[in-house]
Amino acid sequence: MLTVDFQGFKHIPGRELLHMSKSLNLNALNNVSVTSYDKEVSIFENVDLIVQLPDDSKHEMQYPIGESLATVKKRVCDEFGFAFDDVALYLNGDAFLMDPLSLNDVPAIVQAKGSKILIVLKKK
Repeated sequence: MLTVDFQGFKHIPGRELLHMSKSLNLNALNNVSVTSYDKEVSIFENVDLIVQLPDDSKHEMQYPIGESLATVKKRVCDEFGFAFDDVALYLNGDAFLMDPLSLNDVPAIVQAKGSKILIVLKKK
């Protein structure tokens, strides 16, 4: 049995410091069903994207589902000559995709794994 002891003091105004002792039994956690993030969703599994540029040309690309949208946007900008701050990504052309999120933060992308997902790059 693994036990962690915490000792501390509690101050009550007008009284001396009172000694407190608490124990936490970590074995109680053995029976809790916890799935690690990596087991729950494979962040390295590739998703197939179709990236549509402002000239309506379409390009197939693959990214790990754990990749950030900022990285996807940067790669597309670098490859096709767009300034990062001048464009934005949209799912299916209408749902704005925020840069700090990852592909797996967008439920529609997670649900569409195995299908080609349309990402539209639009000028701001």
